Amino acid sequence: MKRGFKNSRFFNTYTLHFQSPKLTQIMKALSILGSLLLSLSFSNLAIAQWRVIALKSDTKIYADGKLLKKGAQIKPSTQLKFAQEKSYVRVYQKRNPLFTIAPGTSKKLEGKAADLLLNRKKFFSRGEIKLIEPFYTLAEARDLLSGDLSLIFIDKAQLFFNKNVFQNYDQPEAFFLLYTHQGKKAVKKLSYQRTDDQITLPLDKNIYAGISDLNTISQNALFFKTNKTRKPTLLSRMKTVVVVKPDKKFKKEMAELIKILDREYTEKAIKKRAKTQNSSLRFMIDRADEYKLYDIIHFFLDYYDSMPERNSVKFWLIKNFPKLQVPGKQN
Repeated sequence: MKRGFKNSRFFNTYTLHFQSPKLTQIMKALSILGSLLLSLSFSNLAIAQWRVIALKSDTKIYADGKLLKKGAQIKPSTQLKFAQEKSYVRVYQKRNPLFTIAPGTSKKLEGKAADLLLNRKKFFSRGEIKLIEPFYTLAEARDLLSGDLSLIFIDKAQLFFNKNVFQNYDQPEAFFLLYTHQGKKAVKKLSYQRTDDQITLPLDKNIYAGISDLNTISQNALFFKTNKTRKPTLLSRMKTVVVVKPDKKFKKEMAELIKILDREYTEKAIKKRAKTQNSSLRFMIDRADEYKLYDIIHFFLDYYDSMPERNSVKFWLIKNFPKLQVPGKQN
C-alpha cells in the first residue's frame, strides 16, 4: 500500500473555496503565516530535542543503533532505522506542531530523523464550520472514495451527499454496491435516508453478505439509479469498506495526544508560536479546533495505515472525548 501524503486525494477534497476578494486576501495572509510558522518550527526543531509520544507497536525502530521506545528523546540528527515500511514515530516539541517520521513515499528505511519528516498539509472547511461535511460535487466524492489510500470508518460507516452532487441528474431512487468476491460479482442494494438538502447512505458491516476476510473482496463500485434511467449510473469506484473499533491502547494514546493539543492550541500558545500579530492570526486562532482535528486524523492514519473518513472521526471523538471541542459541534 502506498503512503502518499502530499498528493493524497483526501486532502484535495477539503481545500478552501473562497469566492470574495476579502476572503482571498485572508487566504494569502494565512498562506504567508503558514510559511512563517513552518520556517519557525523547523528552525527551532533543528536545535532542540524531540520527545517520542507514539510509535508503531508491532515493529522495531532503532535510534543510533538502540531500540527506540515511547518517551525517548531524539534529535534531528539522530540516525533512525525502520524494520518495515509501514512504521512511524510521532514526535513532539513544545510550541511546535506534532510531526510524524516515517519511510513515507520515499520508502527509505533509514536516515536522519530530520530527513524522514512527513510534510502533511492542512486544509480547512469551506466557510461556516458544520459538524457533518457532505460531498458537494460528484468529482469530490470520486476523489475521496477512489483515492490512493484505503478508506476506513470509525465505529460506523456512513456517506453524506449534498443534493448538488446529483444536480445534473434526477434525484436518486436507489443505490447499489457492486463488488467481486473470489472471481464472482455480487450486487447489494443499499438503504438510504433523504432530507431536503442531503442524502445519507449507511454502509452496514454486513453489506458483504457475511464475508469475514475483506482481502478477498475487490472491484468495489457504487452506483445510483433514477426513475428515468434504465441502467444505474456509476457514482464512484471505491475501496473496500472497512469499519474499525479503536481498542483501549489506541484510546489511551489518543487521550495523551489530546492533552498535548489542548496545551499547544490555546490562544496564548498560538501567539507565542507565530511571534507576530496580524489579521490572519485571528483566523488561525478561530480555526484552532480544526488544527487539532487534523493532528488527530494524522494519528488515525499512522495507526491504521489508512485514511480515516473525517465525519466518522468527529462522531467518535464526540462519543469518547465529550469535552473536546470538535469542529461544528454545538455546545
